[in-house]
Amino acid sequence: MSFENDKNAITHKLIIGDNYPALLNLLITYREKIKMIYIDPPYGKDDLGEFAKTNYENAITRDNLLSMLKPRLQIAKMLLKDDGVIFCSIDDRNQAYVKCLFDDIFGERNFIFSAPRVVKKGIIT
Repeated sequence: MSFENDKNAITHKLIIGDNYPALLNLLITYREKIKMIYIDPPYGKDDLGEFAKTNYENAITRDNLLSMLKPRLQIAKMLLKDDGVIFCSIDDRNQAYVKCLFDDIFGERNFIFSAPRVVKKGIIT
């Protein structure tokens, strides 16, 4: 799906596909051309094997979450422009670990902020 301006040049593009093969294909055309990436990986389990208290049924272990994310973030870094940004939605139980992975790949100095969200009482995000 593309959103075009009057000059018929693509200004925005929504990519729908299995994330890893899609990212690899994007490298061919969009290396260092992407301004913004948003990812919403599956919420994981904590060290005790407890699922995050969410409606997600695709929770995975923390180690598997980080192992799954690393190659995708490495490709995402190659896709981003120098002034590009990446946003990641992740639950509190894994946020610190995912941030360390981001720091390793993108550099700690490139971290801008964490934006917590307020949820209804009794729901953990």
